[in-house]
Amino acid sequence: MPLGLSANNPGPASVTTVNTSANYGVSGYSAATSGVIATLAAGPLDLNAANFAGYQSGITNRLLLSAAAGGSTINSIDASGVSDGFTLLIENMSATDALTFAHLAGAIATNGFSNINGDSVTIPPLGAARCTYIINKWQFA
Repeated sequence: MPLGLSANNPGPASVTTVNTSANYGVSGYSAATSGVIATLAAGPLDLNAANFAGYQSGITNRLLLSAAAGGSTINSIDASGVSDGFTLLIENMSATDALTFAHLAGAIATNGFSNINGDSVTIPPLGAARCTYIINKWQFA
């Protein structure tokens, strides 16, 4: 089993890398130009290059994720080489299931999410959110 994977952290079920020069940015933000499309397992997941093919920490700035049936939980996203202020556009491509980002649950502290009020952040079906790397944690705006 690749590094970072276990029965509790199987990684995405399938992954496709996309590069686009189209403007998929949200108003007031720069365009997302390097993305990854993935269908996720239920999780909890720690997403990194070892189990998330095509993801390049500090380069990939758009994640198009399809939640598993019943939803998917993400504990962390690899932040090695990510500079302070780097932003990811995360889109939930599922029409029926939510993506949940757990507060301070990552295997490596600097890859985890520091969420408002210490709660999980949920992206609803077909929703999107910006997540910015600030002072050694991912934070949702």
